[in-house]
Amino acid sequence: MPWEELNQELVRLKANFKPGAPYWLVQWEKDSFSAHPAFLDSQRASDDFAAMVGGDVNVLHKKRVVTNGWLAQQMQTVYKALGGTAAQYTDVSDKIRLLRHWDGATKMGVYLGAQKILQDADAFAVEQKPTTCADFVHAQAAYLAVGQSLPQNTYVSGGDQPELLRRYRVALEAAGMAQPLHIGDESVWAAHSLPFAETLKQQSGKLTFGSPQVVVEHALKHLPLNTGDLSGEAGEQRIRSLVDGYLTEATAKIRNTDAAAVTSALDQCAGSRTYYFGAGAEVAMVAVSRTGLVWISTYYAPHRR
Repeated sequence: MPWEELNQELVRLKANFKPGAPYWLVQWEKDSFSAHPAFLDSQRASDDFAAMVGGDVNVLHKKRVVTNGWLAQQMQTVYKALGGTAAQYTDVSDKIRLLRHWDGATKMGVYLGAQKILQDADAFAVEQKPTTCADFVHAQAAYLAVGQSLPQNTYVSGGDQPELLRRYRVALEAAGMAQPLHIGDESVWAAHSLPFAETLKQQSGKLTFGSPQVVVEHALKHLPLNTGDLSGEAGEQRIRSLVDGYLTEATAKIRNTDAAAVTSALDQCAGSRTYYFGAGAEVAMVAVSRTGLVWISTYYAPHRR
């Protein structure tokens, strides 16, 4: 059978598991999680693999594994908060994406006490005609991120929406033709590759985010702490500079990080492997898909939100 060595190791560990497509189910007395076998296989040689498949909470958190019990507990609230459109996304990978989007959104002070912005963000996302959960999340996240550039907790639906959309259009134009690059293959998705980390450093000048909208989402979410007024014509130029500065900093972090210090991890549903350039307060993350498409997934630093 496919993944025979993984199957044998799980049997040896006496794990309670069920192979399936596309995810395998790993269960223990109190909970379970669903994961792509490639993710499980990537963890097989780690010292805490047995603890992970045994349901050790600390190890699951360390590996960024979301359990089915936690999804069941949280998703009703997440679907309700993000708008009716979100409820159509029910795959495990989509639920995890929505849950993390919601968690990130709640950390942005833009709409704490101003929930109306969520309804407008949902409507905006629908207007973009998303074809996937990722499209929906990126559209909604971009709207919320631009909203963060407004005075905190002052969002008024209708009143602030025109200014928010103006800033969005300026930032979107500044983002240019962002798209993934094809510079890898399945081998650098399946397992960490030091030569590939070096290649990413060498290609850093060409790297960008997966789409212009994703640039807007991250550049305006992680605004510099000293960002001033962005209104009016002067604000438009500052927005362009902010977007350009964000991309410049992200690629510089990739270029200046020692390849030997780069780590990586395959996500639970094996959608991509993320290479981490840096650790702690300043990190640039680069994702690679199974087909070798590469894009910057985020960048954050101490001087940014």
